[in-house]
Formats: sequence, C-alpha cells, structure tokens
Amino acid sequence: MLNSQEGRLKQSKIELLMNKLILIILGMQTIFCLVTASLSAWYTNDYIKVYHSYTGYTYAWFVTFILIFFTYFVLLNTLIPISLIVSLEFVKFIQILFIQGDVFMYHNEQ
Repeated sequence: MLNSQEGRLKQSKIELLMNKLILIILGMQTIFCLVTASLSAWYTNDYIKVYHSYTGYTYAWFVTFILIFFTYFVLLNTLIPISLIVSLEFVKFIQILFIQGDVFMYHNEQ
C-alpha cells in the first residue's frame, strides 16, 4: 500500500524560492501591461482620433487594448530572468562533477 502512493517532487529550497519569485515577477509584469495598455488605449482612442484623423485609425477601444497589451507583454518579457534558471542548472551540473571526482566521498569496504 505504501508503494502505491505517487512519488514526491524533489526540488531544492532555492528552486522553490526561484519559482515563487518568477510567479511574482510574472504577476507584476501582467499588472504593468494592464496599466500601460489601458492608458495607451485611452490616449490612442481619445487623442489620435480627435487630433490626428489623417492616420486612418479605426480600431475599437477593446481591440486597441488587446493589441497594446500583448505588445507590452512581449516588450517586458525581459523582466523574467531565464538566464538565472540556466545558470542554476549549470552550477548544479558542475557540483555533480566535483562530487563524482572527490575520492574522499567513496566508502572503502575492507
């Protein structure tokens, strides 16, 4: 019965903390995108239509909001540090190499 349970996910405390921080950064990025997209859509629909009618701008407010939201989401994607995850994996790999090569880690049976 004990072996029928699902296995545990083994992660270090650093990885768990890093995952939480990345989710926090993603939430902040989404909030930044919502604020900037709403302000930009408001500005575009109020100012561009009235003062620059020669641009031929004909999108509705919601369409403008969606387009600008995803534009800012792509522009702000550098907030999430992907290089941090890659660096952590390289450090773990190098530590594995050092542990495997350490002769004092072996148990001598006599």
